[in-house]
Amino acid sequence: MGQQNRVRAWVLGKVETDKLKDRYNEKKIKELSGDKFVVVRTDIVEHDDYNVIIPVDAKDKAGLDEAVGVITKQLLVRIVSTVQVVEKGHFPDPPHNANGFITEQEHEHGDPDAPIGQVNKSPGWNAWG
Repeated sequence: MGQQNRVRAWVLGKVETDKLKDRYNEKKIKELSGDKFVVVRTDIVEHDDYNVIIPVDAKDKAGLDEAVGVITKQLLVRIVSTVQVVEKGHFPDPPHNANGFITEQEHEHGDPDAPIGQVNKSPGWNAWG
């Protein structure tokens, strides 16, 4: 099975975080993107220059550009840093069985059917989608 060369990146931005989940659901980001890109999740962080980090998995460079446009226009995120593209790969070393971890607090605000703890799902799975 050949490896598909997709473009993976992080988008750093500023946004009103209390309204982000509602915008994501209202704009139907999952349906809008098709197979061109996946907005994997949005990590809310504390930093002087930005307050969200958004991992994106795109089909190609054009898909990444479209994702950045959607993040800017639909989610109203102001991009404050150049997108950081993954160049060396995305597998952890050493490898582990979970692709993510959902805390009890995150579970309360996300998909009620999502498990708490390690989540062995694909990178495109999103509890908000």
